[in-house]
Amino acid sequence: MWSRHAVRPRLHFALLHHQRREDAHGDGGPLIEHPFATIKRMTGGGRFLTRNLKGTRTEMALSVLAYNMLRAINIRAAAA
Repeated sequence: MWSRHAVRPRLHFALLHHQRREDAHGDGGPLIEHPFATIKRMTGGGRFLTRNLKGTRTEMALSVLAYNMLRAINIRAAAA
């Protein structure tokens, strides 16, 4: 059984480490999260339909390809 006294130092270390990482990297999270949120919305919730690693890799690759194609079409349409 655990006690809160044993967990507190680990939690404190994790919070400090997270703060140092944010200070070092700045605010880069939203730039990376947007494509994944869009892909999740496009796939209807973000669940993979395949069960094995090979199928999941293929499904993710196709999702990224579809996202990139959609983005290229939108950029090209906005320029015209």
